[in-house]
Amino acid sequence: YSTFFVTPMYGSSVKMFVDVKSGNTDKVTNEQIVTSVRLTETIKALIVTDSILGPVLEELDLNVSSASLANRITVSSADNSQVITIKIIDSNSERAHKIAEGLKKIVPVKVNELFKSGNVAVFAVDGPTTSSKPISPNVKKNVVTSALVAFVAILALAFVRYLLNFTFNSSDDIKSFLGMRV
Repeated sequence: YSTFFVTPMYGSSVKMFVDVKSGNTDKVTNEQIVTSVRLTETIKALIVTDSILGPVLEELDLNVSSASLANRITVSSADNSQVITIKIIDSNSERAHKIAEGLKKIVPVKVNELFKSGNVAVFAVDGPTTSSKPISPNVKKNVVTSALVAFVAILALAFVRYLLNFTFNSSDDIKSFLGMRV
């Protein structure tokens, strides 16, 4: 089933760094780092909005809605980190790569527009990296899971069959059940 009926999905990812500057100093303060970490959560939420995905769709000339594209995108960051990871999953590896490149270009520009103070900056650090092999479905995992489910089902069927077996198999069964001699 996994090999023949499920559409393979490919992944692409981009890593971005959120930075906050205050004043003309080159020193990085603890306050800047804390602010950057907090802004990371806000920027993660902004990435899947129409204001960012709309220009990506226009640039790539894709015939999908922003909501549909948002469903293909996962935005995450490690706890207390300024690094955002954007993962795109699509049935076409080239399209996933193009979407990742579009996000890499458009997210920093749009974030700078949205935060008009000019103190917030987002930089692409890594990517896009695209998998050449499908990331889904995991055929090995599905085969092992199916084998385990089949094994449990066979054991359950054998147990139920044993419990529902009311046939006499020996003369001792007749003696014990009916209380008669054979």
